Amino acid sequence: MAEGLKGSRTPPGLQRAGVSVSWAARLAEYRATTFVGREAELELFRQTLQGGQPPFQALAISGGPGSGKTTLLRRFAAECEQSGIEYRLLDAGRIQPVPNAVLRALRSALELAEDTSLASA
Repeated sequence: MAEGLKGSRTPPGLQRAGVSVSWAARLAEYRATTFVGREAELELFRQTLQGGQPPFQALAISGGPGSGKTTLLRRFAAECEQSGIEYRLLDAGRIQPVPNAVLRALRSALELAEDTSLASA
């Protein structure tokens, strides 16, 4: 593997004040500064988080391809992190749309045993 791909060498232009910055960090920063639209949804989510424990256990985002669903969910995740609220992201596109598959995915994301009720999580 090339030395630069292992992370042992920082390519030129990816240093700030002598600190190397990973590609993932640069991409996250870019996404955060180029987030447009969906301000109403983001503000509603922030207000919900400020109220303490959210009044929901699951939040589903839907929309057409390229409408910003994943970007919005990443922003929601960042808001949760900043508020100290635990969260999990599930990609429903990778889950068969049948109850048992959805329940298995939820249990897996929550690190619950198969026989554990989701209501207790």
